[in-house]
Amino acid sequence: MSGCRVTPSAFTRPDAVGGADVADDKTKAAPQTAELISLTEEYEIAYWRERFGVSDDRLAEAVHRAGLSAAAVEAHLKLSERVN
Repeated sequence: MSGCRVTPSAFTRPDAVGGADVADDKTKAAPQTAELISLTEEYEIAYWRERFGVSDDRLAEAVHRAGLSAAAVEAHLKLSERVN
C-alpha cells in the first residue's frame, strides 16, 4: 500500500434514497461496510481488533500486507497463525 492514503471519504456509501454519500453511523459498534476494513475510526479499529482477536499493531500490519478486504485480512491472519 505504499503511496496509498486511506481517507474516511473512501468508506462512504451511496444513500439509497437521495444518491448522496453517507458516512458510517458512528453510534453503531460495527462498521456499516463490513467487507472493508477502515483504520481511520477508533470504533472500527476496536470492532476489527475484537473480531480477529489481535492487537492494533497486528491489525494494521495485516491490513498493510493484505489490503482493505476483510476476507483477505482474515485469510492473512489465519495463514500467519499457521506459520508461527
